[in-house]
Amino acid sequence: MAIIGPNYVFLHIPKTAGTWIEKILCDHCEGKRNRSWQHDFIGENNHVCSETSQPLPSKAYLGKTIFTFIRHPFSWYQSWWAFRRPLYNVRRRDWVLDLIRLQDNDSSKDPRDFSQFIDLATEYEQGYLGRLYIQFLRNVDFIGRFENLYEDLILITGKLGYKLNEEMIKGYPPTNKSENKPELTDRLKDKIAASERTALSLWENL
Repeated sequence: MAIIGPNYVFLHIPKTAGTWIEKILCDHCEGKRNRSWQHDFIGENNHVCSETSQPLPSKAYLGKTIFTFIRHPFSWYQSWWAFRRPLYNVRRRDWVLDLIRLQDNDSSKDPRDFSQFIDLATEYEQGYLGRLYIQFLRNVDFIGRFENLYEDLILITGKLGYKLNEEMIKGYPPTNKSENKPELTDRLKDKIAASERTALSLWENL
């Protein structure tokens, strides 16, 4: 989903609080959900998606500030798996790192188990998150951190001329929050860190 404002474009990367941000932008920053451009750069379910996306059509956004949020790879993988795991038996294409496709690569591992999912993802989709980030960040003017969500959202919207405050935005409950996140052991952290050097570098250097 892209949220288009008078002087900005917000790009929603999966599992970075994007739905929550969309609601605030639409309620307080004159944002409008725009589906007409989704096939230009947005994949299935209206999220940016490396498999089906093309580079941003920059001429459509001339003069607008483009911004997005990214997340540390450790918690991103935890959140994505926790969100996607209940849908394992629904055989449909979903955005990013489809569990069934990963299992097809190695039937000895079951991606419904988080540890085995990370083994599969880091072997068959090395650097996935980094590739996803790079594809869209090259056209972005401001990158916020999920881990600094309130402060960074207030900062960018302030630069755009909107006055949000922490009390106001804390009134919005989390949206699509993944429950029961799996344990991230030192072994799994090492595997993700080795696979996602690019994503880690992007996050660390904000």
